[in-house]
Amino acid sequence: MSDSKFLLYLHGVSTSKTHDSGSSEAWKTALFAELEELGFRNLDSFRVIEPSYTDLLHSNDAKADVPPTTTKRLGKVEAEDHLRAYQERVSALEVKWGYSYEGPGMAYQDSLVSAVKNFGAFRQAKSYVEDDNVRAQVLSKILDSLPDEGRLVIVGHSLGSVIAADLVTRISPKVQVEGMITVGSPLGTSYFSGKKLTKELVNSPQNLGWWVNLWGTGDPVAASRGISAKIEWVLDLPVKTGWKPGPAHSSKNYLSNPNVANLIGTALLGPLCREIVPVDSGVDVPFDQAEWLAVAALRYVYLVECQLKENSKSKKDKETLERYSGARILVQSRAITELIERRKTEAKPIPSELIRMSIELAEEGKKTAPEPTQLTRLSREDAVEIVPRLLTENLINPYEISIREEIRKEAAKDLSAELGLRSTFGVQALESIQLVQEELRGGSNALGNGLILGAAGLGAVAMVVATGGLALAAAPGAFGAAAVTSALAAFGPGGMIGGLFSSGALLSAGSGTLALSLSNTRASAAVVEEMLVLPLVEAELRKQLKLEANPSIWFEIVEAEMNVRREYQQLVPFCDHKSAALKGLKSKLTSIVRALDFLRALGLEPGVEKSEAKKAPKKAAKKTAKDADAKAERRAVGQRKVPKLELAAGTSK
Repeated sequence: MSDSKFLLYLHGVSTSKTHDSGSSEAWKTALFAELEELGFRNLDSFRVIEPSYTDLLHSNDAKADVPPTTTKRLGKVEAEDHLRAYQERVSALEVKWGYSYEGPGMAYQDSLVSAVKNFGAFRQAKSYVEDDNVRAQVLSKILDSLPDEGRLVIVGHSLGSVIAADLVTRISPKVQVEGMITVGSPLGTSYFSGKKLTKELVNSPQNLGWWVNLWGTGDPVAASRGISAKIEWVLDLPVKTGWKPGPAHSSKNYLSNPNVANLIGTALLGPLCREIVPVDSGVDVPFDQAEWLAVAALRYVYLVECQLKENSKSKKDKETLERYSGARILVQSRAITELIERRKTEAKPIPSELIRMSIELAEEGKKTAPEPTQLTRLSREDAVEIVPRLLTENLINPYEISIREEIRKEAAKDLSAELGLRSTFGVQALESIQLVQEELRGGSNALGNGLILGAAGLGAVAMVVATGGLALAAAPGAFGAAAVTSALAAFGPGGMIGGLFSSGALLSAGSGTLALSLSNTRASAAVVEEMLVLPLVEAELRKQLKLEANPSIWFEIVEAEMNVRREYQQLVPFCDHKSAALKGLKSKLTSIVRALDFLRALGLEPGVEKSEAKKAPKKAAKKTAKDADAKAERRAVGQRKVPKLELAAGTSK
């Protein structure tokens, strides 16, 4: 295939038969000026193709056949592989582009496109959509203007986006469509995305790299929405092109937008070079706490992949390995990019190991990623806090792939050995996680595979940040608690480092975050249960390893118990007996009481000698919580009668 590159521009409707936007230089002038401003060079290295078809959009009597599609139908397995490769390319593009959200659209635009299709220049669009002869002639003229082979980037504006969607399945397979960018598209409305078109675009064409649709937040033709509701695999992104309906829809305003121009420039010329802040005096700098935590997570993901490679025997195992490897590449790329950008923003030197681990994803995807750094030794004091977090999280978030328990165990052994711990420590941690989950569920392991998929969520931690909980940082030298607190502070309320950690994993007893988050009224019963797992695992491991207990765990859970019970007492006198709020609070209390019983059995209850601590029966926690709740409700029901009697006595008859 030829390496020659071409830019195909497909224009929208025009106000006259003799002049159209295809022959206008406005779009080209705007685009090339912005490309130069952004720093793209060699703008003469590709040829621009801009066919004019305005004259064909006016209905005529000429007969023509619509060109046939050139895409082949894929089998189920082929379609899955093709979709995975396509999504890898789109994700790679997002990482390179560094796109930032530009806000929602205007509310008044919802049905404007359908209302105006019979007026003025929009009748040209109606002719294309409803008259197959017009459609056939337009498509044939554009296809005749294309090269026999080479690399093509398509830009379609307004009606041109509809034509681009119709055209892309008919382009010769010898022409590689590097990417397709549509702007100001009306394809989000049912009128322009008919059943014939969407049926042909169930899967992306084999020779299409990616498709990004950009809609102006003030553009009435885009109707305040993208087109992925009609063509699911298209990436929709909003951009600002102005608020006045006319200018907001113009090709000039779209193509002079930095985000749009950057995307087109990247497709044609590759990504702009990113400057790296050098290290000082040739002396490398170490990871900070947040970086250490992220690299540790990436290392464990890598070790899981290694175990998958060694133990993949069946076809299903190999398919899991392929998906897991692809997800690891994307997660590592995002995480390291985020860490490097953070250093650049703060104008700090970048550790050379971060640069080594970075991935320059190609648009066609990448099959390998640099091996994450093997970290230095970790003390057992820190390990009881850090390692369980690595083992309970879905570290390839947002991707969810089930991994067999034996694979995770072997990877946990490898990680423990690398950190200077006994290899059995990883197995101890996994078994402790299993034990704690069973105790919190009253003997059943409902969480199954031992992963906390998004524990706590943003709602549960937002209160912690708002109330200054992070100011109560861990004591100096306590790397484990300090690392998770540092990571939460560095990456915002969500605590997301490239998607590696949910905020739940960053909660830490002693940092002021645990009690507040457990008491948060927005935290569901399921979230409270998940937040209790890691503190209890830490307590269990400390006992097994004969380490000094962390008393903060007991006191913070007790504080949460008091807060939740107080909330329950406030609601009981006024709520229906079967209200969802009371039911949720009962479930929270059940989990908290079980957690305290578990800690009591470990000897963490103040004032009770360890020799006197006895492990409560598995169902004791449930009974204790249930009895306490029933007693509170009976007491509250009795209290309800008092105001009724007083009201009756004071009523005149």
